[in-house]
Amino acid sequence: MSKSFVFFIILLTVLKIFAAFSTNFSLFGDEAQYWLWSKKLDIGYLSKPPLISWMIMLHTFFFGDSFESLKLFPIFFYFFTAIAIYNFSQKLGLEKNVSVICTLTFLILPAVSLSSFLLSTDVILLFFWTISMGVLLDIRKNASTYNFFILGIVLGLAFLSKYAAVYFFICLFFILFFDNFLRKILFSNKIKFVLFLLVFIVVVSPNILWNSMNDWLTLDHTSKNANLKNININFFRGFEFLLIQIFMIGPILFIGFIMSIKKISYDFENIFLLSFSVPILVVVFTEGVVVRANANWAAVALVSLFVFFVRSLNYHKNLIILSNFMVNYVFGVVLF
Repeated sequence: MSKSFVFFIILLTVLKIFAAFSTNFSLFGDEAQYWLWSKKLDIGYLSKPPLISWMIMLHTFFFGDSFESLKLFPIFFYFFTAIAIYNFSQKLGLEKNVSVICTLTFLILPAVSLSSFLLSTDVILLFFWTISMGVLLDIRKNASTYNFFILGIVLGLAFLSKYAAVYFFICLFFILFFDNFLRKILFSNKIKFVLFLLVFIVVVSPNILWNSMNDWLTLDHTSKNANLKNININFFRGFEFLLIQIFMIGPILFIGFIMSIKKISYDFENIFLLSFSVPILVVVFTEGVVVRANANWAAVALVSLFVFFVRSLNYHKNLIILSNFMVNYVFGVVLF
């Protein structure tokens, strides 16, 4: 199954590249903005942290500024994220074949198919978010100074990708609440934990400095985007957001999870995955009910959520995985 998946993913990637060379579309508004930023590098911008502009600059230095080149950027990045998904799955204790399936399933998630044709901050954020979760698992096994140092760096880079990385601290609170073992490790390594926080602050400090010198423009823009001043309770918006998340992962995978829900064991691995998905979904769902919520505002939650779904499958596992791949694959083909 894995070999077949690889073959079809290669075909879909070729189709994506062909689509990039064939479309009459130009860059979308946000994409053009990020590209323009990359032509004048800074440590902060109006609506987003600066890392996407730095990455686009690096990409265009080697591959040029053509529309086709820019559309290849997210495709390249997602393959690195897929490797991070594999490493994360292995650190979580999944068997090698299941880790491979998680990796290949990630590459054809509808959310990935859609965003892999867009220059967006989510593409970079998912990469560093996944690595950050993996490093946290490393700390649970080996609370070395090196691991705490690396966590500070990668989480800082995630924050410089998009401020949604702040969800990591909320999720960390929940996993510490439920996992006594990890809580003991952090409490017994207070100095190393402080080192992690200091490294994180150092990494994000240039953007904080830029904001302080520019009337906190980015934070002000982010708060206005949340639009919390215009409260309008509507539960339909919240449930619409949840339905979109199910579609973004793949409805067949969700159905397989529902079929297996009674057999799910709430061991550390599943608690970890839920701690890094459910709190984020609850926050954005609440915002959707109160004001509004864009589909991608909970993008980081989908990483651990889809791994949780795959890990939870008990009934007709191969059939569900194959059917999910086929349905998501058809979506990708039709899209491109």
